[in-house]
Amino acid sequence: MLQSFDEEGWIPFLLFLFIGDSSIILCICMSLLTLKPGATPQEKYSGKHDPDNDEEMEDIIDLLSEELNLLRNVTHDNLKHTKASILKARNTSSQYQKEAEKCNTGMETCEEAREKAEATLIAERHLSELWERRDREREWKDKKKPYS
Repeated sequence: MLQSFDEEGWIPFLLFLFIGDSSIILCICMSLLTLKPGATPQEKYSGKHDPDNDEEMEDIIDLLSEELNLLRNVTHDNLKHTKASILKARNTSSQYQKEAEKCNTGMETCEEAREKAEATLIAERHLSELWERRDREREWKDKKKPYS
């Protein structure tokens, strides 16, 4: 907590508002907000430097800088992890796509073989019907006696 007061009893400090995803930082100097009506910052602070206040401000700035660095590091780590996850997902997707293409090729080959077998079966049935018809026309009878 800030301990130093100026001549009028005000506590000057900075208020940082983090907006949204912390990529936008709004800095509001509270001492400017607490000025009396008609006063300007130059009138309130006439260039005097308070060593205690300067030291506290430096500490605050150091802490905020450290926090920003930590946030940047966390963001960088998250980005690295996200990129690695995306790369892994792309590789996995590529493998599944290759397997699907193999499967589709196998299915096409199977379908072609089935169609060819079906056409051969139809041709064989047609040929069998032709031979049976000829046999009936020539009155062929099976002379084999069934087994009793």
